[in-house]
Amino acid sequence: METTLKGKVQKWPGYYIGNGEYAIKYVPKQAELLHYKFTSDIPNFPLQEGKLVVENLWPGKKHSTDYKLGDNWYTDKADPNLYDGKIQGGKTILKWRKDILLDWAKRWNWLLDK
Repeated sequence: METTLKGKVQKWPGYYIGNGEYAIKYVPKQAELLHYKFTSDIPNFPLQEGKLVVENLWPGKKHSTDYKLGDNWYTDKADPNLYDGKIQGGKTILKWRKDILLDWAKRWNWLLDK
């Protein structure tokens, strides 16, 4: 699947799941109207284009095509005061961003020492 965000094309891999059915896993980070295009090198694969509406509401309205979740599901808080721009719950972790990135830097250094 190809999508365009802020003028840049993003590509998401698809997977054959059997019985002539394919699937992709697309996890949006914000509410948006997403234009998509399905392409493939598989002969006679039906090329498709369309739009997806991504809502920024949880739990949102139920639809018959919803992905079935397990017993536990976690999401960001919907409080508008916790948004970082359009990213729901972004301010929840924003205060730890520097610590997280420095921790990752240490981990990468461990790899260099090996």
